[in-house]
Amino acid sequence: MTSPSASEPHPFTARLARLWRRLTEPHPAIVEPGQRSRARLLSSLLLGLTVLTALLSILWLVQVRQLGLPRPDPYGLILIPGLGMLTGVYLLSRTRHYKVAALSFTGLGIILILFDIIAVRESTLDIAYLIFGVLMSSLFFSWRTTTLILIGLMLSVIALPWLAPGLTSANIGNAETFLAVIGLLIITIAALRERDLRRLEAQTRTLAESELRYRLATRATNDVIWDWDLAANTVRWNEGVQSVFGYRADEVEAAIAWWQDRLHLEDRE
Repeated sequence: MTSPSASEPHPFTARLARLWRRLTEPHPAIVEPGQRSRARLLSSLLLGLTVLTALLSILWLVQVRQLGLPRPDPYGLILIPGLGMLTGVYLLSRTRHYKVAALSFTGLGIILILFDIIAVRESTLDIAYLIFGVLMSSLFFSWRTTTLILIGLMLSVIALPWLAPGLTSANIGNAETFLAVIGLLIITIAALRERDLRRLEAQTRTLAESELRYRLATRATNDVIWDWDLAANTVRWNEGVQSVFGYRADEVEAAIAWWQDRLHLEDRE
């Protein structure tokens, strides 16, 4: 009886990984690799938060029953509706409209944080959590959209003393400064990342066009072109090796010995 290899995952872990991939796989209509990656990230975040919120809701209900806590406390008002909204946004993220889900997720997070600040009014540190909106926007949207969201958040923080009398402009100053500084840092990083991605995409398009022109030129000339990699001691052939010499694609090998074995004896010197 052979024991399973140490590198092989446990059957339960493998099934769990397959289930997770199935639940976070982007919609087939999303074909661009970058968008598929962002859609998968969004679905993973939403699924994880939905499961976590469900567990917290169960714990809250148990505490309400065992300790006799008043039901309309702020955390219960956030958890239960938040669970329903997270589930809806997660389902939306599995469609082709994942950007709508990303915007809804960002807005939902901001609204819940503002509700917590206004309802609890215990600490101005909660204002710093609004940076969540800027961070999520930088992951799924352009730096310009992220800038607009940061401006909206700053205006919301300025309006907090009117919405929550327990807060004043004086005691929210530090949190407001933190939000502005970290938000601008995130926007700067997002702008630099977008610039690098645009350069990479331009280089990729140029390389693809160059390779296409090379392939068309080699087909038109009907020449056999080969490239000898001295470091790996292998040879890459173009399609001419099939059309000129009559080899099938599965017969052509990269090993240098394949080419040497087919040379005429007098040509090997």
